[in-house]
Amino acid sequence: VEDKAKLGRRRRRTIQKVDDALHFYDLGRTVMPSCHRGMELVFAKHKESGTDVVIKIRRKGQSFHDNDSEREWRESMDFVLNLPSSSSIAQVFELLEDSMAYWVVMEKVTGLDLFEQISGSGLLPMGEVKEVMHQLLFALRELHDRGAVHRDLKLENVMFNRTQQDPASPVCVKLIDFDTVEEQATPTSPRRAKDVLGTDQYISQEAYDGLYSPASDIFAAGVIGFRVCTGKFPFPRDMFNDEAGENWVGSPKMKEIRKKLCQYKIDWSHRTWAKEPQAKNLIRWMLSVAEQQRPTANDALQHPWLSRAAAGAGSSQRSSSATGRDRKSTRLNSSHPRYL
Repeated sequence: VEDKAKLGRRRRRTIQKVDDALHFYDLGRTVMPSCHRGMELVFAKHKESGTDVVIKIRRKGQSFHDNDSEREWRESMDFVLNLPSSSSIAQVFELLEDSMAYWVVMEKVTGLDLFEQISGSGLLPMGEVKEVMHQLLFALRELHDRGAVHRDLKLENVMFNRTQQDPASPVCVKLIDFDTVEEQATPTSPRRAKDVLGTDQYISQEAYDGLYSPASDIFAAGVIGFRVCTGKFPFPRDMFNDEAGENWVGSPKMKEIRKKLCQYKIDWSHRTWAKEPQAKNLIRWMLSVAEQQRPTANDALQHPWLSRAAAGAGSSQRSSSATGRDRKSTRLNSSHPRYL
């Protein structure tokens, strides 16, 4: 028993301290310019195996708001490193730490993020929309079943790729970006965030009070569903009028935005909802103001609108990868690139 316990401890993945991460990886071109101080996102190749990866480099003393945010990020990454692998969630291979920086080594995924995919090209065919939502909810179910909450789900953090490898499921979706992932709170271990994390439009009402749960991820997925179905966001942009430094939980501005979100009546007059009433039913359910009224990911997967989606969606091993532009996540005190 003692030997098995020691073996279990050895197998737990942790941040690995090294003299110089460049001993293990050859760096390539920048994936995208970063607007965040002390951050780089680059393509790279593992020297020993030749595996192509993406590495996020976070410079010490630059990429964190303060010591507490660095400590919280380390704790979050320790949790992410030890999540069981899933074909619907981009893999984190390892996290190296040298004297200058942290090196987050991630799976290289093919395709575009959903924001890029739908920008300027019109709405996706409804069959593909159903596949996107089915596979996204499958990924969330995987994440939630493993005791995690994403906390910054958005179009840019969902990779989309058309593939001919599986005729029954010609669209491949994979969830990325885990900088904000944390372990779910429990009744015996409640947790309230100090700052409101996430991105405008996608942040649920209760998250403005610092409360994050699988239900807040479901709300964000509902916003994604609304956007891919209609080409529009459910809430007016000017509702989110806070300034830098106002995103602390309990601030007057966060209370104001939360109140406006709770009172706002979403416009359901778009022609898509008339053509797809079951889609309207599901998305409206996911966007419920009260988190207790939203479906779980598994509940949503059983909804009639998605029941005809490919039964095996999300269940086969997929390869994916990442390209695109770095975009602002308006409520992160530290930096927030598209990957991890």
